Amino acid sequence: MKFKTAVVIGRFQPFHLGHQELIESALALAERVVVVVGSACAARSLRNPFTADERIEMMKLNLPEPDRVRYVRVRDYFYNDSGWINEVREKVREEAGSGTTAIVGHDKDSTSGYLKWFPEWERVELAGKKTGATNVTTTCHGTEIRESYLRDEKSTSIRTELSIATKSWLMEFAS
Repeated sequence: MKFKTAVVIGRFQPFHLGHQELIESALALAERVVVVVGSACAARSLRNPFTADERIEMMKLNLPEPDRVRYVRVRDYFYNDSGWINEVREKVREEAGSGTTAIVGHDKDSTSGYLKWFPEWERVELAGKKTGATNVTTTCHGTEIRESYLRDEKSTSIRTELSIATKSWLMEFAS
C-alpha cells in the first residue's frame, strides 16, 4: 500500500456508485480509509434528507472490507472554512494516527474546492472508471439523484448510478 491512510470527503446524499468508486479506489491505495461525512448535524431538508448515521448505514451496505473503513462526522461551518478544515484535520488525525495520508477525490466542479485545502496530504485525483459508455465518477450527481428520489421514490428503481443495496435502502426509507 502506498499510504497509511486515505481520506474521502463528501455529503453522500445519497450514497451512489461514484462515491463507492472513490472509496474503493482509496482502499486500493491505503491501509485504512477515513470517510468524512459532511453536513453531519444538518436538519433534514431537500438538500440533506438523510442523517449522517443513515448515510453511513448506506455506505456500510455497499463497501468491501468494512474493518478498514472509519467514519467521522463533521458539521457545517458557515462562513468559516478554516474552522471546518481544522475539524476535518483533527478528526482524521484521531482516526489515522501517524503515517502518510492521501486525499482521494474528483474535482468535478466548484463544490470540490476543498480538495485543495489540505496541502499536507497527497492529492489523488480520480477521473472515473469507464463502465460501458459512461464514466461512473463524472456521471453521478447526488443532486439529480436526490431530486428524482424526492419527487418519486419509485424512480430509484431505474437509477443506474445506485447499487442494488442503496436502492433497497432508499425504498425501505420511503416506506
